[in-house]
Amino acid sequence: MARSVGARACPAVGAAGWAPFVSADDAPPPPPGPRLERLFAPLKEDLADLPPFLRDTNLSTHFRIYYFNQLKPDDTRLEALAAGGWIKYQSGWLLDAFAMGASFFGSAPLYAPADTDGTLLLKTGQKGYYVPGEAWGAAALP
Repeated sequence: MARSVGARACPAVGAAGWAPFVSADDAPPPPPGPRLERLFAPLKEDLADLPPFLRDTNLSTHFRIYYFNQLKPDDTRLEALAAGGWIKYQSGWLLDAFAMGASFFGSAPLYAPADTDGTLLLKTGQKGYYVPGEAWGAAALP
């Protein structure tokens, strides 16, 4: 009993033979950068001629909103809506020897009834808080 292997292999060989040639020029253009990045692009170009300590500066922000609502077994209610986050600064290297950075954290009440205190999103009394998070310096050894 003879088997016909050629009939099964032909579709695979035929499909490979008809595959069009692809080049990098056929690729779609990359998507535009984030809006904030495009907004600050002129500033980045202006910083290009400055020393690395200023040119390589990085300022980043992180915002968040958090809602907490809980009814505890003893029928006390905890509820707050807070906005907060952090701001972080990092310098470039000064004379290739020193860099520094710092961060600042905070939380502010958006909705915080006085009788529902205790969520830990805010300070006691449903008040906002703002604190320095860290401050650091780095030195490069020769």
